[in-house]
Amino acid sequence: MYLLPMKKLFLLLLGAAILAVVVLVGATHHSFHPAAQPIAPTQAPITKLRVANTEVALAERLKAAKEISTDLTNTELKQLLAFLMKPVNERTREEDFLAINEVMNQLRVSGMVCGEYANALCSLIRNPETHPVVRDYAIQHASAWMKEVCEENSPVQLSEVDRKHLLDCIVSFLQEPSSLHETGYGTTLNVLRSLELNYPQDMKDIFTQCSPRIFNVASAKESSPLSNRVSAIQSLPSLPDRKMAQGLVRSMVMDSPIGSPVKLVAIATLGELGDSGDLETLRQIQQSDSRLVYAAQSAAARLEISLNSASR
Repeated sequence: MYLLPMKKLFLLLLGAAILAVVVLVGATHHSFHPAAQPIAPTQAPITKLRVANTEVALAERLKAAKEISTDLTNTELKQLLAFLMKPVNERTREEDFLAINEVMNQLRVSGMVCGEYANALCSLIRNPETHPVVRDYAIQHASAWMKEVCEENSPVQLSEVDRKHLLDCIVSFLQEPSSLHETGYGTTLNVLRSLELNYPQDMKDIFTQCSPRIFNVASAKESSPLSNRVSAIQSLPSLPDRKMAQGLVRSMVMDSPIGSPVKLVAIATLGELGDSGDLETLRQIQQSDSRLVYAAQSAAARLEISLNSASR
């Protein structure tokens, strides 16, 4: 009668021990081989870099571009420069142009990415495979950069080495055969003229170097879109051979059809390039056709101011 309860007790204790071992083994197994858990979403891209995401709404891309500032990291800078160098997506081309322009602007005014940004602009300007609109933007921003560093108390920085590099690239583009058929050619002439007050000797050297081609474009000896020819005509006062430039402008004033844009821009240029003998020509034009009155009046007034200033 006594042994039976002990046996039952033994069996109960044995069963409890086995159960404990099973539970322990299961717990240990779970700790080293966790069950699959849902993957946490990756961190959202840094806000500034959303400007490069063509799947994001334009307004958000432009907002992201405006957040580019002096706290830009090296990683962010490299990614933004890579965005500028990337071929334009034809599907989102117009939006990309706006985003690229805003990034260029913000990188320039941030004042901290001089060397890297200058190199990126030069690469865009020199590369014939760059989209013509992006090349045009790069030329404009390079010019704005060079002007802004000359302003008093300007926070914008640009080393002399980088400035020379940018100018060399712009001149190289101006001499590139295919550039005549891009809007950037006219833009280049316009920006170089805008820099004459800031860098007179540099601009004098450049216009002397590029004079033959500018003259050929202005006189239509080299084929180019009308907008580029207009810019070439407007650049004639900057060329070293003033007499040759005067002769070309006078011939266009007299021989171009009255309704031609070439005639209008030639009249305006004569007001900058002419001498006292051209005042009478401009006064006669005022009486010849009502479509030319205002252009001739403006040119004559400008020429008179210039002649009076020179005589003092």
